[in-house]
Parts: sequence; structure tokens; C-alpha cells
Amino acid sequence: MMSNVHASAEVWSAAVTAFEQRLRSLVDDVHADWLMPWAGIASVCTTAWRDWACLLQVDRPTLSELADPMMRLALFPAAQAQRIFVMRALLPKRSQVRTCIDPVQRSKLTAVVGHSALQLLVLEGCDVLHKGANQETLDVASLAWEGYQWFANDGAWRDEAGLARLLRLRFPRDAAPLSLSVADPAASLWVLQRLPLFVEEQSWWSDSTGMIFMSTWN
Repeated sequence: MMSNVHASAEVWSAAVTAFEQRLRSLVDDVHADWLMPWAGIASVCTTAWRDWACLLQVDRPTLSELADPMMRLALFPAAQAQRIFVMRALLPKRSQVRTCIDPVQRSKLTAVVGHSALQLLVLEGCDVLHKGANQETLDVASLAWEGYQWFANDGAWRDEAGLARLLRLRFPRDAAPLSLSVADPAASLWVLQRLPLFVEEQSWWSDSTGMIFMSTWN
């Protein structure tokens, strides 16, 4: 799914700057599994971030990638991106969220997405049994992986694309893919439309008129 984004030069510049910031924190953001082939390096901190980007095969994004709101999720810091992915995974699990009585598990969910976001999921979420989706646990790490795959599935991402690669590196290298049988872009759009409710707005995501891609979503 693509979106024709019409934004100011400042917004595009901010997006490129945000990508470079993500590259500078690449070693901190990627899952440790991806760094194992270079475990013999004395200190990852002494290796230039440009070199790590090359080693981990993170290419610069094209304008088409930067214009795609789903792929632009890669520009969020890791913690905020995790929150977004967890929200996407929870959206079709309204009953599980509503009936979750395990105080530890609910506390973890609240810590990730916030109380207001959980309440919103109960009010506007749905109960859809998707083949391949995890229906048994509300574990945060599992939910983040599931949410990432929903966005990848709904956006028809290519793993080798710059922004998609950046997101994939945040999860275990050998994480088992889910066999998601259908795409549900409307659900991903629901999450994107409500980002300001649970993550800090960024200059590369919106301008003075609001979220820049909303009126041109195809």
C-alpha cells in the first residue's frame, strides 16, 4: 500500500535527519543476534555507525519508502516503535485485553502502551481470529513481533528495503514468521490515525495541518 504524500521540504528534510539518527543508534537498537557475526570486534562503540549500516545491510531509503506511512514507522525510536507494534497486535484481541486479570501482565501492557490506549482498544478494538496470529499470550515481546508482521503484511514490505530492514533488525534474527493468512490494512490505518494518543508526534510525521498523509491515503 502506498500513499502520495505532499509535504514541505522541511518535513522531508526532517525525515532524512530522523533516518540518520536511527543509523547513529543502530547498534543500540538492533537485536543482539544480528551482531553475533562480529562478536570478535573489541568494542562496537569504536566502529563507525556508517560501517555498521553497511555490515547490517541497511540502505538509504528511497523517497517512496519515506512517503509510505507504514514504513516511516522505522524512524521512531525503538521504544516508541515497540508501542506502536503492540497496539497493532492488540487491536483484534479486544476480549483478551478486556478480560486480562493477570496484574503483572496487565501492568506490563499498561507500561508499554498506556492506560488510555488500553481503554481505547477495549472500546474500538475487535475480536477477529486471524490464522497464524498468537491467540494465547499477551507477552509484550511476542505482541511486538506480531504487530511488526501485521504492518509488514499490510504494507507488502520487502525485507531488503532500507526502512523495512531497519525495523526487522530490532527483532531476533531467527524469530519464526507468523503465517498471517490475510492482510488487514484498515486495522493498520486505525493505529496510524491514533498515533498522537500514545506516542510523541514528530516533525517528520506531521506538520501544522496535522498528519500529512491522511488525506492522500490510497
